[in-house]
Amino acid sequence: MRVVLDASAAAKPRRTGVGHYVARLSEALLEADPTLELTLGIRLGRWRRRAHAWKPPPSAAHRVSIRWFPSSWPSLRLGAADVAHGPDERLVGGRSPQVVTIHDLFSLKTDAWSDASFRAVKWRRHAETAARATRIIVPSAATAHDVETMLHVPADRIAVTPLGVDASFHRVEDDVATTVLARLGVRRPYLLFVGLAQPRKNLESIVTVFARLAARNDDLSLVIAGSDGYPEGRLPALIKETGAVDRVNLLGYTDAIDLPALYSAASLFLFPSRDEGFGMPVIEAMACGCPVVVSDRGSLPEVAGPGAYAFGPDAFDDLEDACRRLVEDDDARRAEVERGLARAAEFPWSRTAAATLDVYRAAIATSSASAT
Repeated sequence: MRVVLDASAAAKPRRTGVGHYVARLSEALLEADPTLELTLGIRLGRWRRRAHAWKPPPSAAHRVSIRWFPSSWPSLRLGAADVAHGPDERLVGGRSPQVVTIHDLFSLKTDAWSDASFRAVKWRRHAETAARATRIIVPSAATAHDVETMLHVPADRIAVTPLGVDASFHRVEDDVATTVLARLGVRRPYLLFVGLAQPRKNLESIVTVFARLAARNDDLSLVIAGSDGYPEGRLPALIKETGAVDRVNLLGYTDAIDLPALYSAASLFLFPSRDEGFGMPVIEAMACGCPVVVSDRGSLPEVAGPGAYAFGPDAFDDLEDACRRLVEDDDARRAEVERGLARAAEFPWSRTAAATLDVYRAAIATSSASAT
């Protein structure tokens, strides 16, 4: 099978979200199908970041080619392909059957999470995808529902393909974790949040719960590992509301190499987001043996399954009770850790690759049938 994949999102020094998905999926696809030929298209706007573009493992390098392109995908430059995949919610173009991954639609739902101009661009892009894509990949049933109802895409054109968790996310030995924490300036015990700090992630609930727990525990701290995406000044104001500013550690963007140690040593991982297309940090935390508390919104109950406590994002009393139990009750914590580890084991990238290959084959078959 010859596949063209837009790998632009992975051509950056600090991969997050879609960039991580592109890199891990590419590697898993090559491993899953030893006959796969992969052409990676990268937009010329990423040329200055070319040193950071994803590179295939040496064993599969002979099956991978890289093409740089301007604002469109001229089929003559890319050559013939059985299927084209836009993993960043964009159509690739050309005459090949089109597969597009839509990770979420939360930016279209409310003014609180995106401005009007951004939503207008997103609506145009998604409308084109809904009209032209042969198949649409989504990471969760929650996103599938959004795509079906908001973009009016028939269910038989949507494929739920959950993401995977890297093998690097596992329980880290305590001495290794201690070394990483010392370098980052983190002290135990602590509650942990990982991700872009923005209104949708609902750090308001994290701050409220931490303030209550900190009043009972003089040693407890809060660690926020992610860039500040709130309106200017809002995140510091939120932290001030805890009454324990000196016990809040803002790490900013945190390299993936340090995350397993942060997860492993945390008392619990708190992720009360108001909407998620998948929620990768939840699976990462569980894979590292960290107990998890999530909101019951978007994909989070579906993804976390029995591996985490789930509550309404503003159910402060329930959130506080669950967090206090996991911090103070060793038996409850151990039981939650084991459930989380079992749940995380259900999300290997090999499963994502196998499901994605099935989508490619379905797109090719649909295109062939329509051509006859």
